[in-house]
Amino acid sequence: MTMHAGRDRIVTGWRRSEQWGLRKSSSMRSPQLERVDAASPNARRDNRSPSAYLVPIATVLAVGFAFSFLPYFLWWHRIGHFAYIADKDNQYYLQLASRLYYGNPLSMRDVVVPAATTMYQSFQFLPAVLLVRVLGLPVLEINTVWHLWAAIALPLAFYLVFFHWLQRPWAAACCAIIMLVDCGVSTTEPFVIQALRIFQTVTGRLPVLYDGQDLLGQWRIIDPALGMPFLLLQVLFVSAAVERPQSGSVPLAAGISTALLFYVWFYYWSAAVAALSIGFVLDRSARRTYATILVIGLAAGAPAIIEGLITKPLLDPQALHRIGFFAAVPRLASFLLPKAGLLALFVTGVWIWRKPTRDGLYLWCLSLAALGLSNNHIISGLDLRAGHWRNIWGAGLSILVFVMAAQLLRDNLRLSRAAMTIVTAAIVLAEVSTGAVLRTIEVERGINARVAADGYRALVSQTRLNAPGLFPVGAVVAGDEEFCDLASIVSGTRPLAGYAAFLSLGLSDQEWEAREALNAHLEGLSEQDFHKQAIHLASGYGWGESANPQKSLTVEAGMMREFRKMEDRSELETEASGVRYVALQAKQPDPEYLKHGWSLVDAGPYWRVWTKSEALPKPVTDAVTTRQ
Repeated sequence: MTMHAGRDRIVTGWRRSEQWGLRKSSSMRSPQLERVDAASPNARRDNRSPSAYLVPIATVLAVGFAFSFLPYFLWWHRIGHFAYIADKDNQYYLQLASRLYYGNPLSMRDVVVPAATTMYQSFQFLPAVLLVRVLGLPVLEINTVWHLWAAIALPLAFYLVFFHWLQRPWAAACCAIIMLVDCGVSTTEPFVIQALRIFQTVTGRLPVLYDGQDLLGQWRIIDPALGMPFLLLQVLFVSAAVERPQSGSVPLAAGISTALLFYVWFYYWSAAVAALSIGFVLDRSARRTYATILVIGLAAGAPAIIEGLITKPLLDPQALHRIGFFAAVPRLASFLLPKAGLLALFVTGVWIWRKPTRDGLYLWCLSLAALGLSNNHIISGLDLRAGHWRNIWGAGLSILVFVMAAQLLRDNLRLSRAAMTIVTAAIVLAEVSTGAVLRTIEVERGINARVAADGYRALVSQTRLNAPGLFPVGAVVAGDEEFCDLASIVSGTRPLAGYAAFLSLGLSDQEWEAREALNAHLEGLSEQDFHKQAIHLASGYGWGESANPQKSLTVEAGMMREFRKMEDRSELETEASGVRYVALQAKQPDPEYLKHGWSLVDAGPYWRVWTKSEALPKPVTDAVTTRQ
């Protein structure tokens, strides 16, 4: 009787594991048995039908498409056009893509200075640009292609990573969906931050949102929405190579996926190289595998490193400091010690270390490396915009927490299959619905998102401005910043000033200040009005740890000095800068200088656009092929 009862308890425990859709706990099995199972696919037969895999994958993809394209449908309802620009950064990336679209697709060039290079790599830009060019679509559809890639690649990448450890489709699908819709996963605070933001929304205490990607940062274009799938693919291959060493081709794939990160984003490959090094030290049994992957990755990624070393001296040092790159910062001034992240790192580390197979160790090393690199200034003394590593350690630790929680609940929680399905479905539905609300809020309430929407609606409403060939590729346009930025995207022109000039790595501080001052003169601003603008522009100088209030005062004074210089030589500076068009808001009076040598191109309801009627030097352009 006792033997039967014990046997029933054992069977019941195994059935409970099956109800969770998970494999047996690896902690109950020896490393030798795990390796045999990995090398013998037929050792555990999978009798599931294809629909058992396809339906969960289709569900994850449906959520991905919904969240990626929800902003498009919101804009469609608001302005009547199926388009979307999230914020100033998204707009700037489209300006960079426009340089490839209208110019040499193999050469990333600065938006403002034709001969200047940029720190951005073309890998995340070029495929979308080429596809749009081949299909003959407008340049703004590059953003649509980016969203399409994010809608497919990001959900699939999360799903495959979870499936690697959970081995059951629906378990992997539920975890992947939460990663897509929860605004707290980027800081390893899932559910908590989501509930907090909903509470703030209901009570009217939600902080001011500036961008259309302030809440659900995992959908930010271009990163992490475009690049994260490549990092997750590398995690998948490295984990498979380390955990299942019998697969001879997997280390090669892991090495190639590591090398690919060198061409995607600096933050990805730097964290991956550090993680492989940490794994080499910690995991004695897999040191050869880690070394092989690291050697392949470094060898194949070397051209990207060499290109970066060549490019770095070509970038203006003041411009780099202006956006917080390579600016000197006090080594001990600050430390990034996220409580939730450190707690998750400790708990998941203990959990992994107690397992004989060390499943998940590489992802843990990756999270540790990203957290360490976030404090790189302690050693380097430089500001490297460390916040970008947060996307790596936040997502990595969130994945590990979900996998750990699923396995622990499977082994310790007594619930029937029906009850488990109901509870899981309720959690996922609550996450999806609240995530959709937050996604809508960030699009509708984001200050820069609304500015972009109003600007785009104004641009398409003035039909003459959309006529092919109205603006020559490479022509310099001054005036209203929103018009100049949008025109540089759709027509391949170059803005004289604005956000693109601020980010330009080919302009020194004095050159940037002079451009802003000249643009203010061409807009007809008074010294008092420009002073307000100069204060605002100077306050944004230096990002992150390198922000310096004293430098902001210096920049403000420099702009006002340049503005006063322009009073006597604005016409000469206009000639020297090659300004060919000026766009002014329709509601403002025309400045006096437009009566001399300028002619009206378009007098629309939002902007009045003027062109220089006198002969001007031909604008410098990097275009190899131009589209009118």
